[in-house]
Amino acid sequence: MRGIQKGYVPKRCANCGRWFLQMPGVSYAYCDRIAPGETEKTCRDIGAVTSFQDKVRNNEIWQTHQRAYKKYYARVLKNNMTKEEFTAWAKDAEKLRDKALSEYELVQDDDRLWIIAKLKQDLNEK
Repeated sequence: MRGIQKGYVPKRCANCGRWFLQMPGVSYAYCDRIAPGETEKTCRDIGAVTSFQDKVRNNEIWQTHQRAYKKYYARVLKNNMTKEEFTAWAKDAEKLRDKALSEYELVQDDDRLWIIAKLKQDLNEK
């Protein structure tokens, strides 16, 4: 009761289904407890990864961006690209992705394929 009086909101965890108190002014759907079937990961850790994977799986723009991101990150791991170069590329890639996402929502199917192809070309220029 004291939590509610201080502005905390009771909420059910979207992963484990147990109740937790959400801090005032913050919005999240997962608790901080260890997730069922896990030894170290919390519901919030698992929920964040799962929701990101769902977003990538259901959107071609995000899929294209993630493929390019993984490709360039592999270059960093193999020392073919510096961390600074990768960071600069990643910032540019985010801008290109966000621009493509906004255009993607406004057009029909044929133009969507063109936007995806253009994004793929732009992401892989460097």
